[in-house]
Amino acid sequence: MRNLNAYFKSSLLREVDVPACVAYVEARRTGQVKAVLRKHSTRIGADGTIRRELNVLGTAARFTLKRRFIKPEDMPSLEVPAEPPGRIHHLTRDELKRVFKSATGSLRDFISIAYYTGARRAAVEGLRWDQVDLEHGHINFLPADATPLQRKSRKRRPIVPIDPQLRPTLERLRIRKNDWDFVLPPIVYADAFRRHMTALGMPGKRYPHILRHTRATHLLQDGISIYNVARLLGDNPMTVERVYGHHSSEFLGAAIGDKSPSLG
Repeated sequence: MRNLNAYFKSSLLREVDVPACVAYVEARRTGQVKAVLRKHSTRIGADGTIRRELNVLGTAARFTLKRRFIKPEDMPSLEVPAEPPGRIHHLTRDELKRVFKSATGSLRDFISIAYYTGARRAAVEGLRWDQVDLEHGHINFLPADATPLQRKSRKRRPIVPIDPQLRPTLERLRIRKNDWDFVLPPIVYADAFRRHMTALGMPGKRYPHILRHTRATHLLQDGISIYNVARLLGDNPMTVERVYGHHSSEFLGAAIGDKSPSLG
């Protein structure tokens, strides 16, 4: 609702018509909507995000109509962007190596942390040193000062083990720790990752969340239990199966085929 409020301000619902929606979509695509955003957020909206925002407005309007707070003639006339095509949900192992090796500086460290922990971008960007326990080998992605909303969120922030491949990165960053409490320097890693992936010729895989999908997919392909993958991601097994399971189907088929007895 932040972007909707910032753009439409005191407009009446009935004033939100198709031309107004078209103008809103263009303003969001070009970063002209200046809402009060969370840290590291960006003003530019993808069509999928804009679509959800306008659908939220429609849902709110229908709710108020059902409760008779407004009349039918007060309802908005919405036009939302077309549903975007499905994203390619993971990087192959060769692609991941290419992405990592060609990255530099803090972006390289961001990629390493995001991949090996399977954490969401915001959790990685907001990670503080008091959440990293190098001695006992784990990271608690739920900060001690988490808000009630963060604690209740379905996007859970679990305690995850520090992968042996990630430990050298964290130890190096710890030694070089500067004045900030955050593990990574405070930059907009989403923008940096998009530029990096576009430069590599992979614009269809330019969103940082693909690192989480990639980690889950690779673990499932390696035969890790779906329950353990769910614990790492802070999801439930049904979600992991629905979102990531089909990416490892060819590996499952090969594993089963190798061990299946002949009936001939």
